[in-house]
This record gives sequence, C-alpha cells and structure tokens, in this order.
Amino acid sequence: MNAPLSFIDDATLSDLIIKVLNTVTVDETSAEMDMYKNVIDPFSAVFDAGRQKITIGDWLEQEKTRQLQKSLQNAIGAFHQNVLGSIPGWDNLGIGQNFDLKNDEMKIIAEVKNKYNTMNSKAQAEAYKGLDNAIRYRYQGYVAYCVFIIPRGAQRTDKIFAPNDNGRKLAEVEDIRQMDGYSFYDMATGEKDTLQRLYERVGYLMPQLVPGLGDTLSREIYFEDIFSRAFFPAR
Repeated sequence: MNAPLSFIDDATLSDLIIKVLNTVTVDETSAEMDMYKNVIDPFSAVFDAGRQKITIGDWLEQEKTRQLQKSLQNAIGAFHQNVLGSIPGWDNLGIGQNFDLKNDEMKIIAEVKNKYNTMNSKAQAEAYKGLDNAIRYRYQGYVAYCVFIIPRGAQRTDKIFAPNDNGRKLAEVEDIRQMDGYSFYDMATGEKDTLQRLYERVGYLMPQLVPGLGDTLSREIYFEDIFSRAFFPAR
C-alpha cells in the first residue's frame, strides 16, 4: 500500500489532485453567490432540518454541498482522463473532441465518464455516435470504449455499448463497447489492481497537499470499505 505508481509520478499526480481541489474551491465560491438564484423551497428546508435535527444554517450548508456534487463529479472525471492520458502510449485529447483518449499502438479510443449515472440516455446516444463516427472514418480498426469509472452494482463490465436514442436502440457494434473503470485501468497499464493502487496513492498524497488534514485519511476504516463497495460485488 502507498507504493509509488509505475505509470504516473507523484509530482504529476499531486498536480492533478490539486487541480481537482482548486476547481471545487472556485465552484464553491460561485455556489455561495448563486445559492438563491434557484428559489429554495422554505418548507423543504424546515421539514428536512427538523427531520435531521439540525439548524437551517446547517441545512443550507448541506444544500450548497449537494449543489457542488455535479462540479465535483465533473472535476473527478477530468482527473481520470488526465491520469489515463499520462500513461505511456496514451494521448489525452482534451476538451471538444468526439472522445477523450486514444492509444494508437493498442488501437483503442475511449470516452471517459466518472460514474454510470452521470450520462442520461441522450448523452449516451451522443457518445455512441461520436465513437461510431470515429472508428468508421478516421480510426478504422480501432476498438471504441465508453468507460464508466464507477460502474453500476460494482460489476466488471466489458460488453457492447448500444444505448437508446429517442426510444430506438442503436445498432450493436462489436467494436463499440462499455467498460468499468477498474477493468479499463488494468487494460490501459497492463498491470493488475491499477485503480485500487491509484486510489491508495491519492489517499497517501492528499494529507501532504491539504494543510490541516492530518495523516489518517488512508488509515480510516472506511477508506478501504467505500472502495470495496464501489468495485467489488458483495458476496
């Protein structure tokens, strides 16, 4: 545990961790200013605060945190794209392309999302069409992956990706696939348990990057538990 990773050095990984933290900090400031732009249901606030036995002020802090979750998910998705793009042989294509990553030697292209529920059916259909267009015209002979880092039900997945588009199932193409993050990281590095080792390294580095956090983060009992629940099916 906490051993340096072979595919990304600590300096680069630390920079990517700080980038996520800074992004969320900036968005937190914006959330403070925009808190009341969307009308808050005062009855919901009172009943929920009463249910939890907390103050309205505490409830407002919870609401701000809830509103920040989308920004955090997006920042973590970018974190994974950047980490994967740092692996030798992989190119991070940045923003504005039909997909996020490519590896010309392995003949793989990939669209990376942080969690299975961060794409609605319309977004999944758009991702499919972007991948399909890429392997049909520019990247012939490549396999395209839609990667959900956090899978549904902690399941390992490597299957045909054919979402619905306005109620119509898109064509099943063997070379357009869906994969979970644990499996994709191992395929990308050629190593085992890559994502778990990355998680452990982030937990090790985080206290060195966040003043006042202390050094117990990766030693908490829940540190390993929440990872296991996300990626290993309950037995």
